[in-house]
Amino acid sequence: MLKAQDDASGHWLEEAPCGRLWVGDYGLTEADHTIVCLHGMRDHGNSLRAIASYFPHSRVLLPDLRGHGRSDWANSYSLVEFVADLRFVSEQLSLEQFDLVGHSLGGHIATRYAAYFGDQVRRLVVIDGFGPPRPPAADDPNRMAASGRAEVEHRLMPAYQAKPMTSVQQAADRLARNNPKLSRGEALRLAKYGTQSVDGGVTWAFDARAQQIWSSFSHRDSEMLLQAIRCPTLVVTGSNGLDYWLGMHPELTDQHALYESELRRRVELIPSSELWVVEDAGHMVHYDQPEALFRRLAMWLSE
Repeated sequence: MLKAQDDASGHWLEEAPCGRLWVGDYGLTEADHTIVCLHGMRDHGNSLRAIASYFPHSRVLLPDLRGHGRSDWANSYSLVEFVADLRFVSEQLSLEQFDLVGHSLGGHIATRYAAYFGDQVRRLVVIDGFGPPRPPAADDPNRMAASGRAEVEHRLMPAYQAKPMTSVQQAADRLARNNPKLSRGEALRLAKYGTQSVDGGVTWAFDARAQQIWSSFSHRDSEMLLQAIRCPTLVVTGSNGLDYWLGMHPELTDQHALYESELRRRVELIPSSELWVVEDAGHMVHYDQPEALFRRLAMWLSE
């Protein structure tokens, strides 16, 4: 059966660890080949919907992560909980083996899942999912204590609501301004899916408390797990990927050589991996160069 290709194509999974999870479901429901795509922080599964058109004979699943899109907001956010949600999806949909694609936060979840449940992941794609270079003081005890305090404070935060935007069109204009390569039509489609109505207008369908996961993030643990991945892995980054991190890490200014060397070092930790740098793309590779990205994935995931 070929499923309809629209934003409503999918279903709720009830009684997930976070409550309800929305999973976009595209392509052939009885296909032998399944691809699961995980979006990044502050995004939603529908931002990767275009990949489905490149796999007409496959099943493509696009979950909205907890606290994002149509899925429920949770009381707690951690990488292990995101991984548990994905495990729940695989069990509920009886997925024995699948290809796994993750962007940014989704890449962190995907690498952990591939390390923990390697027999399930046939091929892995990590799209700008390693984060910035490991800071020199990553293992400093004072830094660890500060991160612990930040995590406690995050967990005590009430559900944050940003100041409403007046309309979906305003949200689309903001998306287009922040992502100049997005067409106006695609920006509007993403805004329609990625916002929710509130008194006074609309806000992004995103729980800001999800960002608490970074306060306890361990570069050392992450890099150890990369070495446990056994499936073929394609690591994708944009040629302008460093620009995204400069806003949060100004100490990386003029550190292109460090950024590139750290990226290649991490790629080499994965036993069977290759690196692809997408020209004229930043962190949001699927926004900046969608055709180049999905064409390459169509070939690589068909091997």
